[in-house]
This record gives sequence, structure tokens and C-alpha cells, in this order.
Amino acid sequence: MIYRLPDGDLERFIDEDIPYGDLTTYLLVAQAGVGIVQIEKMSPQELSLLIRQIRQIAPAMGVSAAGGINETNVADYAATGVDILVFSSEYFGKPTDIDVRIVPKT
Repeated sequence: MIYRLPDGDLERFIDEDIPYGDLTTYLLVAQAGVGIVQIEKMSPQELSLLIRQIRQIAPAMGVSAAGGINETNVADYAATGVDILVFSSEYFGKPTDIDVRIVPKT
């Protein structure tokens, strides 16, 4: 999916499906000046290479990654330079108790 949020109009966006593995189209999208592109089902190695190419064309464009990301590989995806990680694996995992504490900043 591709999202473009024009200045001052956050309610409008362009939503476009790009076939998986279509690297040329992702680079064309970067040249078009969209705000954010979501890249799906790509390995961390492939994603890292694509993000480097995208950053050469459009350094400010946001890149999100989705598909196949889980607790065993999330660090690999985070290391690619992606801006946003999208995953649903947390909905299928074992229940876990999470403890959160809010403390004043010192």
C-alpha cells in the first residue's frame, strides 16, 4: 500500500497495491514523491537493499514493512532502516503479563 498525505489534508490519501517483489515499482513510487510506502513480504536482506535505493531517491519518504515479521525476526527488520514495522503476530502469541510503570523524568 502507498499512502500520500498532502500538506494540510490528512484525510486524503492514495492507496495503491504493488505486486510482491516488484522492486521497480517501489522505486518509481519513490520518484513520484509519495509520503509513505508499505513494503510487504520481503526478507530483511532484500528490504535493506531496497531501502538504501529508496533513500537515494527520496530520503524523506517513510517506509513501512509488513508481512512475516514476528518476535524472532523483528530485530532484523528494525535494522533495515525501515521507519515503521507492521505486524499482527502479537495477536497469535501466548498470553503474557506486561508490567508498565510511569515515573517522572529526572
